Amino acid sequence: MRVRFWGTRGTFVSPGSAFQRYGGNTICTEIVSAGGARIVLDLGTGCIPLGNSLVGEAAKGGSKRFLCLLSNTQIDHIQGLPFFVPALVPGWDLTIMGPTHAGRDISGVLDGALNPNYSPLYGLGNLAAKLELKTIAEGEIIWDGVRVMTRDLPHGATRALGFRIETDGGAVAYLTDVIYRGDPPPAAIDLAGGADLLIHDAMAGEEGVVKRREFGHASVEDALFVMRESGAKKLLLYHHDPDRTDVHMDVLLEKTRRAAPGIAVEGAKEGDVLTVGRAS
Repeated sequence: MRVRFWGTRGTFVSPGSAFQRYGGNTICTEIVSAGGARIVLDLGTGCIPLGNSLVGEAAKGGSKRFLCLLSNTQIDHIQGLPFFVPALVPGWDLTIMGPTHAGRDISGVLDGALNPNYSPLYGLGNLAAKLELKTIAEGEIIWDGVRVMTRDLPHGATRALGFRIETDGGAVAYLTDVIYRGDPPPAAIDLAGGADLLIHDAMAGEEGVVKRREFGHASVEDALFVMRESGAKKLLLYHHDPDRTDVHMDVLLEKTRRAAPGIAVEGAKEGDVLTVGRAS
């Protein structure tokens, strides 16, 4: 499968020359199996260039059908939706799945995010694509032969879903917007167990970065703990603090490698393409 990062930031977009190498868009990751099944993880502003790319592929005969999994529905996970071209034009077939909190299902949350106070779209009814919305919890999903495990994880005062995607003889674990307050729960280790690639939240504070009130995010140490306990093969730090510049990221990675020799760790970069298992 092919893993491509279209956005790697958390909370808000980071424009400017200091954020070029790791990217400034909020989170969005695309996974495509060797058989052509496409799964999009979160719809931050990174989904805007993704959408433009998908339109180009479709013009050459590419599929217009895919699944989007939302780990949660906070603004940095859905703010690209009003500008995501495949949702705005006829002929596309989108399934969006995500969690429910505060008594609202996924359709209610997204419809509210598109109301006229925030968006000229005035609600989901004005999206031109064929759209199926499903509220999900812990369990298992099979999508075009791809197995997806979902687990409930702590995220400050609320919860978030973590995912494990298995196809083409490989496994990718995706744990973003998590905070453990102690050892990570068994659900986190379960998702990451033996994974070829662990994509893990590492937004929590670091020197040189603006300090904020606790938002419910993990540290590099948390990500390393999950890596060690799960036996995952490679770690990608993700959901970068929006004030963490390219230089900050380089320093953070250098410190992490010195503190954890022998662990394969990188910072997720917008535009990076990785192959896990068999290539697509």
